[in-house]
Amino acid sequence: MGTSSVLAVVLLVAVYLPACLGEQCKWDSRTGATFNLRPLEITDEMAKSYSIFDGDIPCTPAHEPKYSFAWNLCHRVTNASEPLHYQHGGNICKDDQRGAAIQYMNRASDSYTECHVIGRYDPGNENSEFSLLEASNPAAGVSMKYPLGEKCPNGVLRSATIDVLCANVRVEVDSALEPTKCQYRMVMKSWYGCPLECPVTEGGLCSSHGHCHYDTGARAPYCYCNEGYSGNACETKDSEVLTSSFNYQLQVFLLVLLLLVAVVLIAVVFQMVKKVKEFRRESAMGDYGKLDGSEHEVSFSSEMSSFG
Repeated sequence: MGTSSVLAVVLLVAVYLPACLGEQCKWDSRTGATFNLRPLEITDEMAKSYSIFDGDIPCTPAHEPKYSFAWNLCHRVTNASEPLHYQHGGNICKDDQRGAAIQYMNRASDSYTECHVIGRYDPGNENSEFSLLEASNPAAGVSMKYPLGEKCPNGVLRSATIDVLCANVRVEVDSALEPTKCQYRMVMKSWYGCPLECPVTEGGLCSSHGHCHYDTGARAPYCYCNEGYSGNACETKDSEVLTSSFNYQLQVFLLVLLLLVAVVLIAVVFQMVKKVKEFRRESAMGDYGKLDGSEHEVSFSSEMSSFG
């Protein structure tokens, strides 16, 4: 094997090895937050993809037909999710309509059917299809856009954007809408929409004892724990914090109690001093009165003695 062939093999390995190791559907946002939507991918063809029935587009005067949506993450819609005709049971979508997101109508009243690929997944270009839900808060969630859908009547290609909101739930489908013509948006909630830096344990996101937060100063997401819990995933019940809180409350109580005792003692001492002063004053007045009577009696006795 020549040098050029060896280089070609090395390049192929470098390109395809990450995909084989499950690196697809991962994204580094360059903000300190990394994401992995791979656990939301449904590869079992017998399992249903994510789907929702939706209808009228909000805030428009016209009433649009009722469409349904099916989509997957980093994978095309599974066979089990392809819509079947109400009457003959055949697939209403054609063989080439196997996108990562589809919009379809399957009306039983008049057997009308319609199917459109509104987005295709491109593993070789997925890095450019990721974006943050909120540029200033990577902990809010992540979006993935599927371009290259079928052509719309107005000439533009359809596209679908899947918003995965960071939430303490494995997966929950919220809505599917067409806010602008042929541009679709699906909304989901999942802890896989949170940065990997906010761990998920058996108890849930941040062990269900906190929430995923983004530190703008440190440029890093982390689990912001509720009071009484600590650890990278808020998995530790911090007894020291509880004890410290109790001790603090006890100290405050004792301090208030001592303050009240001091106030009472000061009041008692003040009253005692007041009583002592009054007692001394009364005693002084009494002694002065006795002294005046004695002198008069002594003088009178002396005078009587001189006459005798």
